[in-house]
Amino acid sequence: EYHHGWQAFSTILAAFLLDQQHLWPDLYHWEAPLENELAGYFCVSEALFCTAMMRLILAQQQHSLLHRRRLEVEQIESRFELWATHCPENFSTQHHLLQAEKARLLNQNPSPLYEQAIVSAEKHSFSHHRALCYERYGDYLQSQNQHTLAQFCLTKSRDLYHQWGALAKTEQLNGLIS
Repeated sequence: EYHHGWQAFSTILAAFLLDQQHLWPDLYHWEAPLENELAGYFCVSEALFCTAMMRLILAQQQHSLLHRRRLEVEQIESRFELWATHCPENFSTQHHLLQAEKARLLNQNPSPLYEQAIVSAEKHSFSHHRALCYERYGDYLQSQNQHTLAQFCLTKSRDLYHQWGALAKTEQLNGLIS
């Protein structure tokens, strides 16, 4: 239940990072109230990034993105493209990661985009974005039966989440790493 913008932001971020997919569809409805309440705050862009990623990840599992959801993702992606143009240190990593997930959904090779996201994240040092880039790339590599590279990426992701202090996420990734 939406109470206020800060609660909404923290719930969206936690549900995304902890892969609580059963919550994701309900959280999409929080975008507009969150944007209205916290207009101009950096957390709004982070919440929009999370909800776009949620839509893309669920669509990959369903092997399709409904027209309405596609429009929502494209609107958010276009905002990140604009923001990344003007402030790459804050938004280029997210923009590349959105592009990679979209390419993955469209059965295009997302590897160069994941790698661009990782390079951007390493350059701009947002630790949870770095961890997320490695996690998503590891997930993709796993789906392509590239298990050794996937394990490398997932281990790197786990270590970065641990450094960030995200212990629940660290434990979750421990279950994926053999």
